[in-house]
Amino acid sequence: TEEGLHAEQVGIPGELTSITLQRSNPSTILFFNKTPEERRLNLELEQVQIEGTDAFEQRVLCTSLVEQDGSQSITVTIGLPSATSEVPFRLVVPGVDGTEIEIVVP
Repeated sequence: TEEGLHAEQVGIPGELTSITLQRSNPSTILFFNKTPEERRLNLELEQVQIEGTDAFEQRVLCTSLVEQDGSQSITVTIGLPSATSEVPFRLVVPGVDGTEIEIVVP
């Protein structure tokens, strides 16, 4: 929305500040852009080790850029519980302040 990011989940009434995704099952997220600028949705997930090093980086998945009133879907499978991660799992829209929705994976 113009005011920021909000989430709705099938079977749960109202707008949510977090969404729950089942572990190791594919989940599809639909992103609708209601702003006049092109935007994308990022899913910031667990940290993964960079091959051949001791360094880690956060796994980030994202939609394509979406024009005003457009939509894009992204399907994700998360294999570990969010509570085991050192960084929070979340949905964000880069460049828009206050756009963060927690992803809970039991």
